[in-house]
Amino acid sequence: MKIAYDFQAFSQRYGGVALYFSKLASHINSALDNARIFAPFFQNRYVHSLPVEMVEGKFLPQYPYKSKRIIWKLNQLLSSSKISAWHPDIYHQTYYQFNPPSFGEKARIVTIYDMTHELFPDFFLQNDPTPSLKRKAIEHADHVICISESTRNDLIRLVGIDEKKTSRIYLGVDLITQKFEYPLIFNQPAKPYLLYVGTRMGYKNFLGLLKAYALSEKLKKDFNLLIVGGGPLTKNEKQVILNLNLLPEQVLTIEADATQINAFYQHASAFIYPSLYEGFGLPPLEAMANGCPVVVSNAASMPEVIGTAGEYFDPNSTEEMALAIEQVVYSDTRSQELRLLGYQQAKLFTWDRCARETLNLYKELI
Repeated sequence: MKIAYDFQAFSQRYGGVALYFSKLASHINSALDNARIFAPFFQNRYVHSLPVEMVEGKFLPQYPYKSKRIIWKLNQLLSSSKISAWHPDIYHQTYYQFNPPSFGEKARIVTIYDMTHELFPDFFLQNDPTPSLKRKAIEHADHVICISESTRNDLIRLVGIDEKKTSRIYLGVDLITQKFEYPLIFNQPAKPYLLYVGTRMGYKNFLGLLKAYALSEKLKKDFNLLIVGGGPLTKNEKQVILNLNLLPEQVLTIEADATQINAFYQHASAFIYPSLYEGFGLPPLEAMANGCPVVVSNAASMPEVIGTAGEYFDPNSTEEMALAIEQVVYSDTRSQELRLLGYQQAKLFTWDRCARETLNLYKELI
């Protein structure tokens, strides 16, 4: 059985979708030795670490200035021709923007990560093509994988797809046994810190976290807020921080690689995930795999993935969010309980399980 994955997920250096497909392809290739990623020009670090025989493409540490659109077009053309010449049994497309005609494959699969655009259209540009591209990908697919039951239910309800055409297969996480020193690239905050990881777009509710943090005199006094990833603070975010009477040194931002992020998880007093909606929620699972207490929104897929291993709050209530954070960081007992529960919960979500269930689906479909 020959399984082809396209280039779409690997145009970014990191990212949850790229991590998912690099782990999936690697584990399946270990079982079959016949899974291949067709990414003619990629800059993704996860794929760069895979065996060279698995990847049809060239690693570029950084795309040349203003070349993204040209490289995307080249990837479309070259990926399409290379996959077609390889004659795969399974074509598993990694995102929605590339919907080529049939490669002659026995089955075509697409993974749906969330229904954010459909549920929160106000947080996206009015002409964002993602919803229509997603629907086309679903129509062309023989089967649709959803990464949580919550996402699967949303998909069935919003798109009207036959549930028999869908499966729920959870993502995985690597349990971290190594203890990391605090990264030397960053001056350690004078105070302990609350951790936020990832992008900060509207539905992620980052501004809600800022407001909850500012609401608590105790948290402001005893903890800094450390943001890893997502780029520098925007002009609007800086203005909100100013309006909340927070000092610049209280809200710190940094970019980090995977090893450094693990270190930040391990040294955090708590990881905070205030999102209004998630299709799965990989960062809190990564936090739990590092033994970090998780304080998390009770929305969408989060309770499904985190179970009893998190301190929950209503993401629409800044008061409830602030109180939940306080209940963890000011209680050694609760903090240690969540560390232990979280690590055990993370053990339920392995990349081996994700790959095994996906491979079984591939076999069924052909």
